[in-house]
Amino acid sequence: MNEGNVIPKAADAVASSRKALDDISTSATQTATMTRDAIKESYQGAKQALSETVARGTDAAKTAKDYVEAHPWVALGAGVAVGVLIGAIARRR
Repeated sequence: MNEGNVIPKAADAVASSRKALDDISTSATQTATMTRDAIKESYQGAKQALSETVARGTDAAKTAKDYVEAHPWVALGAGVAVGVLIGAIARRR
């Protein structure tokens, strides 16, 4: 083996290894960035969907409250009817 060729070959191997590591690092960074962005977008979508769901639930509760305040006897009758129906179904089982 020629000693004069060993050092340049080792230097080339080190340079090739360094380039490969740099490429892997760049790829990993890009993948992590894309993953972070996807998670962030998903989180924002879920946050907005939850906010809309809470708003609809709040509106439904307010509507029900207003109806019961305006028609207490109808609401009471409906509650009694539902209770009797559930009791009848439970008794049959």
